[in-house]
Amino acid sequence: MLSLASIGYRDGVSFSGLEGRQELFFRVPHGSWFTVTRLILPFDAVAATPVARTLTIMARDRVLGQVAIGANGMIDLPVPRDAIAGGTLHLTLIYSGGATPNRCFDRRTAADHLRLDPAGGLALDIVPGATMPAGAAAALIGTAPSVVLPARINAAQAAAALTVIAARGGGALVTTTPPAPARYIRIGNVGDPELSATSNGNMIALTIGGRDPATTARAIFSRVGDTLAAPKIDHLAITPNIPDTLTFADLGADLSPTSIAGEGGWALAVPASRLPIGKTIVGLSIDVAALSTDPSDSVSAWLNDTLLGSAPLDRSGRTRLNVDAPDGLMHSLNGIAVRITRGRRDDCGDIPRGWPAQLLGSSMVRLGGAGPVRDFHDFAAASHAGVTVVLPGPDALPLAAKAVAGLLDGRVPITVSWRQMPAAGPVILIADTPPPGATAPLVMLGGRLTLTGASSEVAFDLPDSHDATIVQLVQADGRPILWIRPARTGPPATMWLDQGDVALVADDGTVTPISSTRPRLAIATAVNAPSWWQQNQRLLLILAAVLAVSLITAWSFRPSVRKSKPGQDAA
Repeated sequence: MLSLASIGYRDGVSFSGLEGRQELFFRVPHGSWFTVTRLILPFDAVAATPVARTLTIMARDRVLGQVAIGANGMIDLPVPRDAIAGGTLHLTLIYSGGATPNRCFDRRTAADHLRLDPAGGLALDIVPGATMPAGAAAALIGTAPSVVLPARINAAQAAAALTVIAARGGGALVTTTPPAPARYIRIGNVGDPELSATSNGNMIALTIGGRDPATTARAIFSRVGDTLAAPKIDHLAITPNIPDTLTFADLGADLSPTSIAGEGGWALAVPASRLPIGKTIVGLSIDVAALSTDPSDSVSAWLNDTLLGSAPLDRSGRTRLNVDAPDGLMHSLNGIAVRITRGRRDDCGDIPRGWPAQLLGSSMVRLGGAGPVRDFHDFAAASHAGVTVVLPGPDALPLAAKAVAGLLDGRVPITVSWRQMPAAGPVILIADTPPPGATAPLVMLGGRLTLTGASSEVAFDLPDSHDATIVQLVQADGRPILWIRPARTGPPATMWLDQGDVALVADDGTVTPISSTRPRLAIATAVNAPSWWQQNQRLLLILAAVLAVSLITAWSFRPSVRKSKPGQDAA
């Protein structure tokens, strides 16, 4: 299944307001490796009042089907092979509906909502034994895959396994091949091709081998993976890219045109590990192309569910919105939302309709200097250029996998070391004792857990039962170290680290975060106040214009004086 989540729609696709339009692009390399193609979209649908709603699915201006939307259900449509052009299937979803022919009907009263599940998408029947493109295999394996480890794993292979887990947001490390019809990734040996895909019906396997499998893993799960149409690749390398700016196009935002009737917009995720080293989000510059049909039409920008600012849509059809982000809003995974809100027209002269809108690729995340590493998400940002995972041995890999899955992005270069601390750079350390030269906020001594922070409102002294995984952010040799003391019961179910510099993680994945450096986990501070000139420039410009007009007017009414010749009176 090429899911909606795999093509960038992590939360699925949503419609409301009885009108909407969405373009979808599925990368499907040509070949005889698949037969039947079907579009399978589970959906949730609600409406406060009974309304007739329809979802029309089109491919290359051809209607594939129309589905009446009632309660929750499933869309299952065949997709003809000739609809795939140039290795890409372009689908258009058109959502429409109505409750009455009355032009004065306010669509907001319907309170309708349609959500396509992110697990749905394009289903392909794989030909048994067919030669499959490596990029397609990586996409079809999906999220949270099983990663099969070699019996005797080395540090390079361990780094590749952790890179896969970070790129896919989770997964299971296993030592035996899963039973059919599993889809899995196998970490190969030095003599294997760097990348190879095999299939046996619905069983798909992607093998990552070679001398630097971690680099290959980063490449296959980046945008490079979409271009890998060969089933086997002997050598694959990527050039490190550390940009000074982050455009929405770089972040994979949906830049296709859409239709917005009442309210709609776009959302994208920005992992902290995507930020350049020493940088943090200080604001957003939003460019949208949208026609203003009413003076109350507006565009707004949000960061982690906090409104940063809004502005009326420009009558020219293109609007730029610059907003600042206050300190204290950052997370390990940051959500950015851009919303367009259209005002209701009350004259009943026009049938309500959606108007086209597009988020432009020139929109960007504005970056500024970051402060000291005080929270777990700061450690993720500091790891942008690479991190070393120091383990006591291969048995600690499952715990390391839980840590990177909830903290790092798949583009972060990961290196694994057995017990040996690197000379420089951020480190994830799994050990029973803190690294040399580090002072941990939470002291573990004499069977007690003691936290005493001058700046924190939290202080305790508890018995240490070793039942919880304890994570602390410490400094040693001028670099940040994420120290993880494992629990005696094994790795937790999940480990999502975000705010704070101390975390107690229970077996079920429940995280208790604590900040030892400030009273609360997050304190959102106000953005810098505008200068006197910024506050008064509009008034000053108006006064300057009035003064200029007054001077010109006075000059035009000046008395006309003709200078006389010497010895004569002026006429």
